[in-house]
Amino acid sequence: MASALYDTLDSNVSVLIIDESQLVRNPGSQINRAVSSLHYRVAFLLSGTPVYDTWNDLAGQMALLPGCPTAGIDHFKDLFGSWNEADGRMGPPTGSSLGRLKTLLAAMCVARPKEQLTEDLPEVQTHEVKVDYSNEADVMEQIRTDVNRARWALATSDGSAANKRRAFGRLIRAQLRAACPALVRVNPPALGDEYSGLDAEDEEADGKGLHEEDAP
Repeated sequence: MASALYDTLDSNVSVLIIDESQLVRNPGSQINRAVSSLHYRVAFLLSGTPVYDTWNDLAGQMALLPGCPTAGIDHFKDLFGSWNEADGRMGPPTGSSLGRLKTLLAAMCVARPKEQLTEDLPEVQTHEVKVDYSNEADVMEQIRTDVNRARWALATSDGSAANKRRAFGRLIRAQLRAACPALVRVNPPALGDEYSGLDAEDEEADGKGLHEEDAP
């Protein structure tokens, strides 16, 4: 599930984009619950087959949209389903129920007609970026240094929010370096201005003789 660190650093997801959204259609699945645990303001769900198995698949995907008008799959069925007397359960929408569902989907969905897929689309462009990983040992050392200094700062700080946020800034930088060193700047913009002094503090710590063994 989503880490509380996003809230702590006030860095929640602004725009969530889910490709092949039919894969998160089941409200009881782990991936659906994981996405639901994120805090986001806008969501785009992309799918060529939104109704993957049954019409109920729409309910699980719609529930991930902020401001969804339905409160779960049962509510969805009550609003749009048609009662089937033969088997005594709610069936797919028909008549006026189907009309209501179409109206809702028309307001929520943007579709591209098939004829547009074969006309006037630009050619696929490929851009290669070469990354040099020959300094992998240096990256590992930087990650180890960031983690140890963050642990040391959390253990010896006065408990102020600023010190905690700066320590977490080091952990974020270590995480970014571990994920893809080529994308890490000296102070990643995602950390904000509050972390702009991390490297200056590193130099000061080196001057005071702070090393790995000093960390708890």
